Amino acid sequence: MVGMEDATTRQQANFRSAWLKEAIDELNHYRKDPFTDDFMKEHGLRRLPTKKAAHARLRNRITRSKKPPNFEQLVEYVDELKLWGKQCVSLYTLKYAEKEYLKQLVNPDYIKERLSKFSLEDRYNDNICRWKSDRPFLSEVRHNFDHENKRGKLSFKWISTRLFQAFVGPTLVTFDERSVNFFIIDLADGSAELRIQSLPPKSLTTIGAELQTYTQEIERLLDFNRFSPISLQPVMREFLLKKVLPITHWSVRTQQGNLIGAKVSPSFAQRALTLRFRNVTPHEVMVYWKCDQIVGKGDRLYFQLEADDNVTVFNAITDKLRVNYLVSSLLEAARPHSKDKKIDVRELIDPPPTRRGILQGGIRDWIWDRVTGTPGEKIKKATAEAAILPALALNKLIFDSLRSWLIDTTVERITHVPFIVFEILVYAILLFVFYGGDRSKRLFFKIPPRYATVAIKLFLGKSSEIIIDSTEFRKWKEANLYNLYGPSRENSVNSG
Repeated sequence: MVGMEDATTRQQANFRSAWLKEAIDELNHYRKDPFTDDFMKEHGLRRLPTKKAAHARLRNRITRSKKPPNFEQLVEYVDELKLWGKQCVSLYTLKYAEKEYLKQLVNPDYIKERLSKFSLEDRYNDNICRWKSDRPFLSEVRHNFDHENKRGKLSFKWISTRLFQAFVGPTLVTFDERSVNFFIIDLADGSAELRIQSLPPKSLTTIGAELQTYTQEIERLLDFNRFSPISLQPVMREFLLKKVLPITHWSVRTQQGNLIGAKVSPSFAQRALTLRFRNVTPHEVMVYWKCDQIVGKGDRLYFQLEADDNVTVFNAITDKLRVNYLVSSLLEAARPHSKDKKIDVRELIDPPPTRRGILQGGIRDWIWDRVTGTPGEKIKKATAEAAILPALALNKLIFDSLRSWLIDTTVERITHVPFIVFEILVYAILLFVFYGGDRSKRLFFKIPPRYATVAIKLFLGKSSEIIIDSTEFRKWKEANLYNLYGPSRENSVNSG
């Protein structure tokens, strides 16, 4: 392994040419994708016809010119690509009883104070370029929080050198590889992701050991005992029992401890009988989401859920926003099975909003306030809102009964007003009471499209908690056009 004595570089500092070659080789992994061209464009270099020529241009520019890009900028860019490369993702959430801790995480002074205890304050919103390290090296801590919109990220990045073996001819040789790993906290709700770079074949470590290593690193810097891991097994059961996404491989453990599985999606009989009534424990589920990708191969994004290490595995290069969306969807799907309620940072750093009266918010807001943050929140809200439809139907039956007794004729004789006017008036009052005065104008003559969406999803047999499709992705994307490095780089890195 290369010695560590001069592994740290700063801008315009000397570096080993072997490291530059390895960094360029990292870009070769993405040769069918736009990353090299994007990096060159970012630094004012014209696009070249081949990736080989582009990489040669980068190598010459970094070694012979004082103009950007320099080695540090290339390394930082290559590291960022790891966020949507081959990786294993473990999910956590801040315990609801510890929700006040989120106020501290939002505060930059608290993060700086924790870093200063280990003389790491120079990492705050800055990158220390390191290529090799025998143990995890904290190279960067990014903290950004938008106080106006109450959202942001706190992320930690570590660099380490891992060993693996491979045959060179008949000889088994030990090699090393550079790995980049992240811990990212969503400051809007306290959810977190530990992203560990996938291991090469014949690695001398395991994902379980890596999880333990980086858990210890986080414990040094934060009160990690305030977080709890999110179990993927309930989500895996959803994938097995309901047609959420196409399954290419799955395996389960029976009550007797036997491991059974298949390389095809479970049949209807297996979903309805074997898997449901034998109370099996999911062990592994591999699925794909059919979607257009800017990067990667084909139109299918494959990922895998593993129960042993409780991780989601991405074994190929994928679009960054789609990776973030899938991770977010899995987290939200697992929440109803957790004992903790979801945290909202707005309730912690802002005064609680005054509840609107029945005339302003209607029965709908009254129900919303009481089911928000409870298990099965989405289903409860959809059920409550859909209840207005049978209520209208019931009113229709009542008015038809009244007509049968000729009351409509009496009303018209007395008031000279058609009975249908009174019928419409009652419908209007009913909608007003349910939706409240603030939204009646918008909803009076319009049935919300979510009724149809919920009905279609339930009719197709998909999970009411895990819906992964293009429509849901677009909605998520509109609300999440920022990343852990701040909104300024979102469009330049990946607009997909």
